[in-house]
Amino acid sequence: MHEATTLAYLAGVIDSDGYITIQRTKKANKGKAAPNTYYSLQVGIAGTRTAPHELAVKVFGGAVQRYSNGKHRPQFQWRVQGTSARVVLESILPYLLVKKEQALKGLALQAILERDMRRPITPHMREERNVIWQSVVGLNQSRAGRLLDGVEHNGYPA
Repeated sequence: MHEATTLAYLAGVIDSDGYITIQRTKKANKGKAAPNTYYSLQVGIAGTRTAPHELAVKVFGGAVQRYSNGKHRPQFQWRVQGTSARVVLESILPYLLVKKEQALKGLALQAILERDMRRPITPHMREERNVIWQSVVGLNQSRAGRLLDGVEHNGYPA
């Protein structure tokens, strides 16, 4: 296990410059009208400084990708998904402040995905996954009108 200060630092980075999300992908299903829908828990860090990304790789694995359009400073991204994302969230959960709710919902989805692995997907399972996905999407939208530490925010810095 890693030091608490390292995990707390990475939780702070994810709270500020990171993301906890669920990717939903629809793929055509040959011979059927409705496409198959897949869900994947994802945790990542985006930013212009590589040190937090490299620390995340050292602690949790994964890789750092570099993006540049030539007009702005290069951007770096570290990302893990699925079971690896679950391990990250379980490790940093006690230290998250801003994105704790996304983490809890993401962990709930990952538990469902792992529970149902290799089982035929029922309409109830589809709905259960979709409800969690919609909830996380809502949490990741603009913070305007949301309560944070008991204070309603209007989307603009104070």
